Amino acid sequence: MAKITFIILAHENAEHTADLARLLTEGEKPAHAVIHYDLKSPAHEFAKLKTAFAGSERVHIVDDRIKCGWGDFSLVDATVRSLKLIRRLKIDCERVMLVSGACMPIRPLAELSDYLDQHPKTEFIESFDSSWISGGLRHERWQYWHFFNFQTQHAWFRAHYNSQRKIWPKRKFPRGLEPRYGSQWWCLSWGLCEKILDYVVKHPLVYFFFSTTWIPDEMFFQTMAFRFTPQVNLASRNLTFFHFNDWGKPLVFLDDHIGIFKDVPFFFAR
Repeated sequence: MAKITFIILAHENAEHTADLARLLTEGEKPAHAVIHYDLKSPAHEFAKLKTAFAGSERVHIVDDRIKCGWGDFSLVDATVRSLKLIRRLKIDCERVMLVSGACMPIRPLAELSDYLDQHPKTEFIESFDSSWISGGLRHERWQYWHFFNFQTQHAWFRAHYNSQRKIWPKRKFPRGLEPRYGSQWWCLSWGLCEKILDYVVKHPLVYFFFSTTWIPDEMFFQTMAFRFTPQVNLASRNLTFFHFNDWGKPLVFLDDHIGIFKDVPFFFAR
């Protein structure tokens, strides 16, 4: 069975996050979970997580946390910090699956493990060209500098973007890379994750470049996967089912939706 480590990006109440971590790691399967708990969340909730998993051999907490925001580079950096913890703890894993604290498995985890064993060379991540983007900025996501959050600092974001269009030259994408786009959620081999970590260490200016792009959580890992993986081994899909409404907000699935999960080719739902 594939050895999986789940990275959980969470900001909700500690009890829910702890329940998810236990669900993913308890049982016969050799699974681990690494939790990055948003630094903006209440400190007493984080303390609950630390207490719940003190001494745990399966669930690990990222101490070097950051504040996370929608479409912000912090989501990339929180994931990279989680990957660094996996490396530092020398967790024995073959696959790393990124999920949110709002995700839940919709199939037995043993089926996920078997499925990954059946596709040993496949990286499950969306990695498309700019045609994947359905609206809003496209090449401008990286051609201009983005320092303000679109949701919480919209006026500053718009003013800064418009001023650059008038007076600032467009940037070039980092040499040796091709911009690729897709969903934030993925399941990658540990070998690919290590290549990404090594790249981040060797190319800090490129990592900084992505920190000044718009919605880098839909571009950084997608670009890295395309850089280091033969295209035939890119599934161009992920294993998590999600759906956004007309306002770009994720639809929250309830028990009433259980029927739609029977025929979808996914293992988690957000």
